[in-house]
Amino acid sequence: AGGRVDYAPLSASGYAMAWRLCGCVEPLAVPRAGDGSAGWRIVVVVPTGSPVEKLSALAGKRLGVSGEASIGGRRLALRLIEQQDAKSAATLRLESFEGPRAAVTAALEGRVDAALAWSTLEGDVAEGYGRGTLHDMVAAGELAMTDVRVAWASAVLPHGPHTVRSDVAEGPKRRLRDMLVDLDTIDPDAYDAVEPVYGGGFLRIGHAAYAPFVDLVTPRQPANDPGTTGSTVPPG
Repeated sequence: AGGRVDYAPLSASGYAMAWRLCGCVEPLAVPRAGDGSAGWRIVVVVPTGSPVEKLSALAGKRLGVSGEASIGGRRLALRLIEQQDAKSAATLRLESFEGPRAAVTAALEGRVDAALAWSTLEGDVAEGYGRGTLHDMVAAGELAMTDVRVAWASAVLPHGPHTVRSDVAEGPKRRLRDMLVDLDTIDPDAYDAVEPVYGGGFLRIGHAAYAPFVDLVTPRQPANDPGTTGSTVPPG
């Protein structure tokens, strides 16, 4: 945001904050995991047999969430739930845990009615899908998928993008994007050097995909403020 570098891999929330600060960055490409997925979903997990079938049924219920600093396990998840069902969100009874695995365990043990976790919701269901909280718990022997049910899932949330400042000339910007998209096949070692986390190659992506994260870092104005518009346009 300060212009000291022109290019950086950022987390999704980091990209949103940089865009809020200056409106001067744009995503070049998003990396895919080894299973081919370029994102993940926030999920509400309930024990099998739970009466909770949809968000409205969570009204007044105990929801296991991660700590205050967690994005997917708390802050973004609660914002998305509120946007979809504000009435139910307002009556949720939040119980904090050290992470989504602990929250899901608490739901299985009856200490909460539902838990926030994350999953790709792609792949073998019996294995807890390809990646995510459920997959990790199944692999560790902490859970069988017959024990739980996904009561609600968000839209796909993208991995963090490789980001460039918008004032970089269009020619170099285009070449950077094209290079990233082809890099895993042209030079796998170079790919691993610039993207050590996700090994599935890059996809082109645009700013709109990060709208939920931008909304999360956009300060809310009081409801009675006549100047409130709800816009996610950055200052200036």
